[in-house]
Amino acid sequence: LTIAQASLVVAPGEAVYVHRGTYYESVIPPTGTVGNIITYMGERGPSGEWLTIIDPTVSIGAVWAAAPEVGTGVYKATLGYNPGTIIYSNQSLARLGNDQLSPSTVPGFTILAYPNPTVISSGDLDVDINFWDLAYAIFGYNTHTGITYIRFRDNTNPNTLTLRTTAITGGVWTFGIDGYAASYLTVRDFEVRGAYASVRIADANHSTYENNNLMHGLHRFYIQGT
Repeated sequence: LTIAQASLVVAPGEAVYVHRGTYYESVIPPTGTVGNIITYMGERGPSGEWLTIIDPTVSIGAVWAAAPEVGTGVYKATLGYNPGTIIYSNQSLARLGNDQLSPSTVPGFTILAYPNPTVISSGDLDVDINFWDLAYAIFGYNTHTGITYIRFRDNTNPNTLTLRTTAITGGVWTFGIDGYAASYLTVRDFEVRGAYASVRIADANHSTYENNNLMHGLHRFYIQGT
């Protein structure tokens, strides 16, 4: 049974208790009603660790090719979508903005090609640091060509790694928990990881999200129209 299947049958005033484990899915809870809150509750360990994990990522199955036209250690692949996140070993890789890899602007390609070390100024701190001390890996998506580029600090071939991703399709992000129009809702004791935005709250009210561990992506909470 998936959390999504439980969401199809839970009714206002009822609760969904989710056992420990990693659930590779996005959760779209229904709305409760006044006096009849719907509750989703995960499982915690004896030291408070989060044992119930929501992870909407999928494995990257594409083959990466070297991109020497960009720089040493840079690889490229056509994934068929815009990757909102790329996760390796439960770590979110740094993402270049879409505009940084468009044909008319080259900052992203310049950054991908930085040798290690590349000394940059930290600005207000008035010290020089190695750029690659700040990023284990970076990636970006060219919206004109549909090509994703990736570079690891040590020039690792990404084909040797297990990488997972979430897609941005049709301008729509992947959310861990999508609380669109889901009011009178309580969600607690989950770890949500891998999503471009962990939780969306949109056109909803009287909902409580508490004691959750939200990881990765650009947003922990993405709030619209509330």
